[in-house]
Amino acid sequence: MKYSLILPLAAILSACSSVATSTSQATSLSMTPSVSKALPEQIIYRMNGDYANLVPVTMDNNMEEVISYPDPVDIKSSQAPIALGDGWFLDRRGISMNTAFTDYTYEAYSALSKVPTKDEIKAHIIDRHGIKEIKRCGRRRLTVEQAKQLVKDGFPGCNNVMAEINL
Repeated sequence: MKYSLILPLAAILSACSSVATSTSQATSLSMTPSVSKALPEQIIYRMNGDYANLVPVTMDNNMEEVISYPDPVDIKSSQAPIALGDGWFLDRRGISMNTAFTDYTYEAYSALSKVPTKDEIKAHIIDRHGIKEIKRCGRRRLTVEQAKQLVKDGFPGCNNVMAEINL
């Protein structure tokens, strides 16, 4: 009699624990982001002027209102874009079609004692249309050498987000 109760009880406990393990593994797999989604989108761009050391801000679609700009404590000179040759730069701040450039250098902006107001930022904008071209090169980690090679090879695997318009 003892054996007849132990066997079904062992089977039930075994089934429960394997279901729990399977569920836990499935949850853990589905909750883990894929590597490609965890990496930032790699952006390579060209500017209309010598703005590589100037702090960019994000404007609205009409390029009239400032909608996003950094806190001075978040800015470091090491976040300036990396020159790749032929006027192309590897983005390290979040460049978009709505990027405008201020006259603040990374060094000067990071030394500000308080966050500027939107009106103060607006007064320091020197080019609302400073981005000439943008290439989106996928979610991967590019070394500087790989990015330079993409430029030399004509951007294989990259998408045009914004292309220079010659009128």
